[in-house]
Amino acid sequence: DHKDIVDKNGNAKRIIIHYTDTCIFCGECEAACIADQKGIKLSNEWELSFFDRSKSDERIEKELQLCEICGKPIACKDHLNWISEKIGELTYSNPPLSCLNLNHYLYCSNISFTFEDLTLP
Repeated sequence: DHKDIVDKNGNAKRIIIHYTDTCIFCGECEAACIADQKGIKLSNEWELSFFDRSKSDERIEKELQLCEICGKPIACKDHLNWISEKIGELTYSNPPLSCLNLNHYLYCSNISFTFEDLTLP
């Protein structure tokens, strides 16, 4: 299950919820995961006994990319970056995806300092 939340400033996040108390460990989530080695991996390292059932869920928060036109959610930014890495140069045929990719590199490296220096008079 998931919940999409957009605050007053337009920042969006998706909360992915896994209810461990209803999981039957069938492995379908691992089989259907598209993220190769970085995705869902089942293991035997779980202790799923709880005294309070409200604590039996796991939550992951991811930053969400919204459509520039209608404002509806497209996907998590991490997932879009993963897609961009997978398709390589074809990323630049999709303007929103290439802009997201560029922003990822601007905020993750020293390139932003270079651009700031260029804007100084």
